Amino acid sequence: MLRLIGSFTVWASLALAVYGLIAGIVGVRTRNAALSRSARAASYTIFGLMTVSNLAMIAALVSHDFSVDYVARVGSRSTPLFFTVISLWSALEGSILFWGWVLAGYTAAALYFTKDRLGPMGAYANATMLGIGAFFYLLLVRPANPWGLVSPAPLDGPGPN
Repeated sequence: MLRLIGSFTVWASLALAVYGLIAGIVGVRTRNAALSRSARAASYTIFGLMTVSNLAMIAALVSHDFSVDYVARVGSRSTPLFFTVISLWSALEGSILFWGWVLAGYTAAALYFTKDRLGPMGAYANATMLGIGAFFYLLLVRPANPWGLVSPAPLDGPGPN
């Protein structure tokens, strides 16, 4: 179940990032405030989705769900809890997942603290951040997908690094 939640949230983040990128640029170019607000809402939603995805991966690591590809490659039943949690970023896929969350959080914070003070430049900045985020989420759905299924699931993994 965690694998499905994590995979869905990354796919949804990718879709929203592409939508927000297009909506943000079109909204500024056509002076459509509703589209610009929609792009901002997409950024906030992506932060929530990536938070859920990262928490799902941490839950999979802590519960030793070795049916999740990333957990099977970096998890171990003998690893202490602290190191199990921080193994979220001990390999490429988890690191991209973590940095995708950081990027989403930074984007949401920048939008929140600047509000509408930046005018069109803020909308372009949001679109730029969404474009970078889309790249991260695209990596997470294909070449660096941490949510792959391992079947049959091993009883234990090698541990981080």
